[in-house]
Amino acid sequence: MIATKLLATYIALSLLASWGCSKKKSKSNASITVSSAVTGAGENVLLSKAAEDAALAITSLDLLGLNMGTATPLRLASNDYAADKVRFNVQDDALDSLRLSTGILCFLNQAASIEMVNLGTYLALADEDACFHRGDRDVLESQSAGRTRHLRTMTVTASRLSKLHPLVVKAWFTIDDDRDASPLPLQVKLVVAEGQSKANPVGIFRLTWEGTPPLATATQKGYVDARRSADGNSMSLNFADSRLQSGFTYERRLASTMSIDPELKVVKGGILHASKPNGTTTHEYAGAFNATHYLRRDVATGTETCFSKSLFKQAIYRYGLYNAETGARISRSAGFPISYLDEAEVKQYAWAGYWGLWPSDGSILEDGSDAEAINNATGVTKEYRIKVGKGKLLKKTKQTLTLAQLAGIELDAYSASGVSIVTYNATTNAFTIVGTYTGDTLTRETASGTYALRQAWTTGATVANSFYAASLGGDVVVYSDVNGTPTGSALYYKEENVTATSGPLDLYCYENCIKAQITEAQAQANQWDATADRAFYAFDYTDPRSSSNQHVYTYSSDDLNLQIDGLDVTLASDTTELSGFSSWGFRSGPMVTTALTEPFEAYDADVFYQWETGPHDWNKFTTIRGTDRAPATFDAPLFFTYTHALANDRLATAGSAYYDKPYLLRYGDIGELIGIPVEQNAEGLWVPSFSLKDGTLLGTASEYKVKALDGQATLQEAAGACTALSLATLPDLPTFDGWVPPTLGDRPAVTAAPKVIEGIVQ
Repeated sequence: MIATKLLATYIALSLLASWGCSKKKSKSNASITVSSAVTGAGENVLLSKAAEDAALAITSLDLLGLNMGTATPLRLASNDYAADKVRFNVQDDALDSLRLSTGILCFLNQAASIEMVNLGTYLALADEDACFHRGDRDVLESQSAGRTRHLRTMTVTASRLSKLHPLVVKAWFTIDDDRDASPLPLQVKLVVAEGQSKANPVGIFRLTWEGTPPLATATQKGYVDARRSADGNSMSLNFADSRLQSGFTYERRLASTMSIDPELKVVKGGILHASKPNGTTTHEYAGAFNATHYLRRDVATGTETCFSKSLFKQAIYRYGLYNAETGARISRSAGFPISYLDEAEVKQYAWAGYWGLWPSDGSILEDGSDAEAINNATGVTKEYRIKVGKGKLLKKTKQTLTLAQLAGIELDAYSASGVSIVTYNATTNAFTIVGTYTGDTLTRETASGTYALRQAWTTGATVANSFYAASLGGDVVVYSDVNGTPTGSALYYKEENVTATSGPLDLYCYENCIKAQITEAQAQANQWDATADRAFYAFDYTDPRSSSNQHVYTYSSDDLNLQIDGLDVTLASDTTELSGFSSWGFRSGPMVTTALTEPFEAYDADVFYQWETGPHDWNKFTTIRGTDRAPATFDAPLFFTYTHALANDRLATAGSAYYDKPYLLRYGDIGELIGIPVEQNAEGLWVPSFSLKDGTLLGTASEYKVKALDGQATLQEAAGACTALSLATLPDLPTFDGWVPPTLGDRPAVTAAPKVIEGIVQ
């Protein structure tokens, strides 16, 4: 039950899917031959005797077998911690093609088709981001919004004639493998006779897919065919995918032949041949692998590289959290799906949770519109109303660390000239610039000078300097004196949503106070230009105690709105796009519930508040309320102050700059551990700066432990270790003659509530 219910949560790579073909079945001793009446003998697929239900899972295309043995077999597992397994996306140019089909398989696994066999056509909600990993977007997810769920609705039929026949899954869904392009509706067909195992890391199955986007500017089709030879001594896998886009046809193809040990009955090695687009040309690779190593050749250049299969860098993107003593998975009531009607009166689904409301189709949610949630266990329907705020109020709880503890932690520093990356040097008691951003591109630098802090207006006074560090939960504040020298302790903050208050809340703001009814001209003005009409009130730094610096706001949780002088603190119009300094929206400085005479003391308050507003959905808080206006309640994240150490580092990197540094981690639900810093790798992608070893303890009493669920594996070179591997004979690349359209017909209309949500049967 654990494996099938939470299968999709444990894997994450990237793809789309659909497929087909298997019409007439004939039993032959210990195997079943599935023949296509449409394509004839050329489409014959030899399937092994179909396995028991629980052994039919195909979770990824793990050609090298790196994902096998990462967990205790389910029937032997003593708890969730032992049973849950990590899924690695292998970062390799020759294997890159398999990421597409792996994503599709992952998405289908969120339909729990093994548990839904022969129960009719049903709806499933699947988290797109759990399967179609997008590197930069996932790693740099907004810290204030948490990890949002991008749920997609999938229509599914799973059937099986008997336990001697393969599992057949048909699915219709729309997926967005690149949110900068149009979502792609797909038809998918999967036929499985044997699941993945340590003996067979690929499985025996056939997958085909076909899709056409709404604008008909591109089409996509493809298939994966994994079969065992008639004599049982070898296996083959063929993959082909084609996408027509902007007048170009991009094709990815891969063929692999694997040999089976006749005594142990396990895959002992194989060869592969792959090609993928390289601009408008094609890049071709050859590969060979055995139990310990993998040899890859760039066909165009002849360059060969030997890799170890046991030594590979691991970058972990998602973790599970468990009870340190019992190994039980920590479950959180972080949210649930709701349904609503869009503008065309079509039922859509959204995820309602602690951080807000996230529609599966990306539609704009209307304030006051109806929604409902159905408890599939009881059949009880609860009516809700959608409430859209004009911004969101965040509660910040102060945490402290010494300046020495801050040393080496990279901080974003914002100024009129752009964004700099700075670090604190405890020896010089100063901040040094170590990098700069140009747009989204980070340029690393050696020490390029001191980053100047503010100078306090008089001797004995201090002034606050604001930085940003995702690893410390967001805002970081350092005070400086009249000479601009750092002084005192550094501050960082635990950030939470404000969803309800006992009544109107009066808030006093002194610096970076947002104006009401922001015009487009004010929004576009340079926020550091004191002469411009900006979205923020001016601050008199020559006399910080001036009464002109104080602005009093009132927040009402009843309508999720902040006002000043009776006017809403938000954009004057429904502008959806802004540029320049305001492109990401607006966030105020600290606001406190009691008036201050020293304005910069607001940063040092045990609790203060910030208001965020702007044109984007993440600038607003959207939630649901019952018909009695009572807000829905969800579990807040668990927060952990964690100091990284060599003993907890997955790679045991000697002398890492991240050791002995504090990090504010938060855990929302399965897979949602946020707060580990990120950095750009050699390919320009953002990746975690370090990864936690399985079993790392968290909590004030070490009451929790973590385990990796999803990551990226980068194979390490092992020069001279591949002499036993040969690339003399390669399998032919597959053609699209092997592709048969799924031809599933129109997507069936299903009015019942989703029966499966993220792999869990309701």
